[in-house]
Amino acid sequence: MDELYAFLFAGLGMMLMLFIFFGGIPLTEDESETGKDMKYRIIELGDISVEEEAKEVIQLLDDGFEIYNGVLFGSVGYNRKFDVSEKVLENLDKAVISFDIDKTNNYGELTVIVNNNTLYCNSSPLGNYDFDIIPVKENLINIKTHSSGWKVWAPSVYEISNLSLYLLYSVKESSGYEFDVPSFVYSKFHKGEIMFTPIKATEEIKILINGDEVYEAVPTNKEVITFSKEFAEPGENQIEFLSDGEYLLENVKIRMFYTE
Repeated sequence: MDELYAFLFAGLGMMLMLFIFFGGIPLTEDESETGKDMKYRIIELGDISVEEEAKEVIQLLDDGFEIYNGVLFGSVGYNRKFDVSEKVLENLDKAVISFDIDKTNNYGELTVIVNNNTLYCNSSPLGNYDFDIIPVKENLINIKTHSSGWKVWAPSVYEISNLSLYLLYSVKESSGYEFDVPSFVYSKFHKGEIMFTPIKATEEIKILINGDEVYEAVPTNKEVITFSKEFAEPGENQIEFLSDGEYLLENVKIRMFYTE
């Protein structure tokens, strides 16, 4: 029993010394942040994910035209320019030129040229035709027929319709959100935190606040990213999550500490 009282008095003595020299028992970091003089505001962003999505575009270049070539009739071919945006080219998976031959006397071979590359040259019956291409930003398609040759009574003729461009490419949109920092929070801003649990992250993720980077890494565990007042602005702010890979972040929150 005497030993119990000795330990008790020793503990009380240590607590008394702490009050005398430090003004109380030291708080942990979490406790000090949420003490009487510190408050925080939480903004829930929920789950955030970015995955590649396949996108298809079919562009009708021409609904119908005729080409011919003969010794007594001259030659009329077909030329058409078409553009492909740089964004599509950077993420392009497949590009196809297609058309239908609706009518022909099949007196001469049909030739299809894209960007000076001959894709096809052959005698061509009625039907649908398609050719894989490797497009650039500015493209030129040329379709022509060879002469009917000794069949001088008629030119080689092809009636073509539904000349179309098919593009298959991948898109991956970055995730951006707006969040509000009220003036009373901004004026007494202590620090901000971005919190999330990574479920999937194939490459580095960059987090920007108002265009300034506050984080760049491949997250593997629950993250708490701290940012200072200099990154924030009173009123509307923007946070962006950028990555060249795919990611899924769960329970994303912004927490802003401020003094009373």
